[in-house]
Amino acid sequence: MTRVLSSVGASIFSLAYSVIGIEMTLYWNSITGVYTINTTGQLIPFVIGLAGLAEIVYEPVKLVGYPISLHHSTLDRSILS
Repeated sequence: MTRVLSSVGASIFSLAYSVIGIEMTLYWNSITGVYTINTTGQLIPFVIGLAGLAEIVYEPVKLVGYPISLHHSTLDRSILS
């Protein structure tokens, strides 16, 4: 479990470090007009970034599994309806 959490932490740090670096580069070079998703050139990287974020979040969940199985015999079925 600790290994998974450290992997998630490293991934989130790496993502944040990259985003901060890109944003600072845009700021230092006075680049304008890139903060909207009106063009395909902005929309495609945004969608790819969301897919990458989903992968980062989903991978540890897949490795650890769910704490409660829906097929467990002691599960109170009344909460599902």
